[in-house]
Amino acid sequence: MAWLKRLPDGPPSGVTTLPRVERQAISLRTSVVTLIGDYDARMRGRLLEELSRTTYVPRLIVDLTPCTFIDSTIIAALVRCRRIGSRPVELVVPDDHTEVSRTIMRAGVDILARVHRSLDEALATEPPTPWLAG
Repeated sequence: MAWLKRLPDGPPSGVTTLPRVERQAISLRTSVVTLIGDYDARMRGRLLEELSRTTYVPRLIVDLTPCTFIDSTIIAALVRCRRIGSRPVELVVPDDHTEVSRTIMRAGVDILARVHRSLDEALATEPPTPWLAG
């Protein structure tokens, strides 16, 4: 079958890490979506699909710590998700002066979304469960 192409052994040329998304339900009110690898226009549809699977929770945290590249189409998708779900979308962007953190800060995303420096910091601000509030 000469017409079948062999899949590459690793990421394509110029790509640091193949992208993948991990979702984790922290509570009934909070989900964390972690972006791993390089994210550009080719991954926009996949990202929106994954984010749409979290519409049942009122709080979404997007962890960009393991993300190695992000472009404006992904930033726009995160802002769009905020509008569609009419819920706060919070970002975890470490202050390590990587390409991702510089891109997020240059784009002014901190004006549109709450930005945390670590996932622990983001989870520490978990709102109390209404029926347990004193």
